[in-house]
Amino acid sequence: MTVAAIDRLVHHSTIFERHKGESYRGKEAARQQKIQRDNDKVQRRHQSSKDNDNHPQEQHP
Repeated sequence: MTVAAIDRLVHHSTIFERHKGESYRGKEAARQQKIQRDNDKVQRRHQSSKDNDNHPQEQHP
């Protein structure tokens, strides 16, 4: 009986579709991911420079 009532309601209704834009949550998640990637790059670069300082390369004459 519920299905019949909903079907009747929808049949006589006007349905408006919203344009699907970016959501606030989606934008915020993308921003946080970018920040995390940038931080990871900095940490890898910093670690790489530390490793190079601890292991100097051989000098060839």
